[in-house]
Amino acid sequence: MVLILWALRLYESVSSFSIYSVAVVILGISGLIVIVSSFANWEDEKKAFQTIGYFVLGLFIVSFFMWSFFQVFQIPNYGTDELAFDQYAAILAHHGQNPYITSMAPAFNLFRVAPNSYTFLLNGSKVVHLSYPSLAFEIYEPLLAFGLNFQAGTMLNVAFWAISIAVMFFLLPQKFRALTVLVGSLSVYIAYAVGGVTDALFLPFLLIASYKWDRFDPHLRKYKTWVGPIGLGLAMAIKQNSWAIFIFLLIAFYAEERYASGNLKLGIRKTIIYATITVSTFLLPNLPYIFDSPLAWFKGMLTPVLSHAIPSGQGFVGLTIFAGLGGGSLQLYTLCEILVFVCACMSVFFAYPTVKKLIFIMPSFILFFASRSFGSYLVTLIPVAVVSAITVRNVVVEKKENHWRLVLGVSLILITLSGAFAITDSSPIALSVVKIHTTGELQTIDQITVAITNKESYKVHPYFSMEIAGTTTAFWNVASSNGPVTLSPNQSTVITLQAPNFYAMPGLGGGFQVVAYTDSPATVSVSPVFQPPRIHVGIYPDSFDRLLPVNQNVTVTVQLLDQFDRPVTTPGVTIYLSQIEYDQFGLIPGNAIITSKFDNFKHLSGASPVFALTDSNGSATFTISGTKINQDPVYFEANLVDPAQDYPYGFSEIVPIRFTVAKQPKP
Repeated sequence: MVLILWALRLYESVSSFSIYSVAVVILGISGLIVIVSSFANWEDEKKAFQTIGYFVLGLFIVSFFMWSFFQVFQIPNYGTDELAFDQYAAILAHHGQNPYITSMAPAFNLFRVAPNSYTFLLNGSKVVHLSYPSLAFEIYEPLLAFGLNFQAGTMLNVAFWAISIAVMFFLLPQKFRALTVLVGSLSVYIAYAVGGVTDALFLPFLLIASYKWDRFDPHLRKYKTWVGPIGLGLAMAIKQNSWAIFIFLLIAFYAEERYASGNLKLGIRKTIIYATITVSTFLLPNLPYIFDSPLAWFKGMLTPVLSHAIPSGQGFVGLTIFAGLGGGSLQLYTLCEILVFVCACMSVFFAYPTVKKLIFIMPSFILFFASRSFGSYLVTLIPVAVVSAITVRNVVVEKKENHWRLVLGVSLILITLSGAFAITDSSPIALSVVKIHTTGELQTIDQITVAITNKESYKVHPYFSMEIAGTTTAFWNVASSNGPVTLSPNQSTVITLQAPNFYAMPGLGGGFQVVAYTDSPATVSVSPVFQPPRIHVGIYPDSFDRLLPVNQNVTVTVQLLDQFDRPVTTPGVTIYLSQIEYDQFGLIPGNAIITSKFDNFKHLSGASPVFALTDSNGSATFTISGTKINQDPVYFEANLVDPAQDYPYGFSEIVPIRFTVAKQPKP
């Protein structure tokens, strides 16, 4: 089934790369063969399924590489600032510069990072300093040494996701191996890999660290015993996600020995040796930068925590940044995150037999309550947790223990209370959208007028952004204000915000929220969702497949439609029909004649727009005729205009008409 899925994914690329059609056919038939083979009776069933597994894994990796190439071919720019920063840091290091004391700002233009992909701070500025351990960029060095710098970041992400799935495949028992290809093919993971989320870089190392981690024994000389802490150290040297796992494992080794032999000294010794290997591995690639500028390196490691970045993500903080609950203190989310971490440590220590198989997924629970809780934080560790849960041993407990109930109860109380404080500490600013200004046929909003009120007893200076489809845009500029932007207690004003770039403009087809941040104290306030009217119009017929003779009238009907494209039978609504020619070098005014029984431009060539009123069926009728033959068709589009705020919306589909020679009258 997975192979058929990949055949369908690659099918979209056959028009761009005809050779991909061969892969589509091979994947399709291979998928059917694998399904049929699963029901066949094999003489050596174990070997047969092993061969099928290798076959599916190989085709998955090839398909993933081909699909990833097509995605980059379509959108070559880097999707995140972290990917751009890592490669730019590698370039600097390759030329002997220390990335931790150099601004990463040139990376934005160098790798064409969209402005909405920057990491913004509460004061409207953006993060321009490296904030990852050094192996995150040192891993690029082999590619740069061979001159492979074009899309190096994406290539590494894609390669390491494929390696991660291969590692997971070989680490798991055979009966679970089909799960690896299924996980590797999930849309969320492959989108992160090709889209610029760099978590794939540390996954192979963390998978190795999770495999039978409870077998660590410093007395054994086998490499399998030592590869776990080395893998964890390398993962920690790439990104901070796995740092919490390190703490949990140190507690776990002590707890493991406590239950296995009761020898607490041995447990402490194993913990110290594991920690020494892991920390040494972590520090080794970082040492050159620690010695060169220890303060810069240390600040870089703590940037995600200390930088006052705006809240964002799909975790618990979503109740604030989308539903408007809380927002009066972002530090409360940090407190909640710390409490969850403490509760996790308590559970490992006091309820170890119950939570042992959950250790590698615990950081996802912790980060769920952070003020920045992205989807990658929640799903990246799932493959690692699966390997850990399947390959570690169960803890044998001689007598029944109820520690886990007490730990769970205390943890739930602490987390519930801290979470409740976070979402009940009301935001300091009340916001509401007063008016919008649009770009017309471009169907975006480039200017928004907002009424704001300071509800607190202290002064606030807000900085403004937009939430569009779960994405925070670049900060908007204050174009004008009826009063000071820094508001005294209970003061109100009306301000007009202007979009800083095209990417930050909300579309007329969906809702958005205005967001106000303050840096000191760290707060966030959101407006109610502003939803442009969902009523729109449709043109019938929506296409003219044949040439239309000039001077021959054709009638089109424009119908009011609701959000589900059902007819709206409201009479007396003004509908406008416009015309334009899209020449390949620019726009040319149309020269057709549009008439309706309501307009004042009867038979005037090029008149645009022309209005008509809807009848009792909610439809308006226009007559169109061409005046001359052009190389380009004339494009027609209908729309509505908001009567209160006077902005166009509800645009129809675009209907092109080509005009040809007029019909000759019959003799």
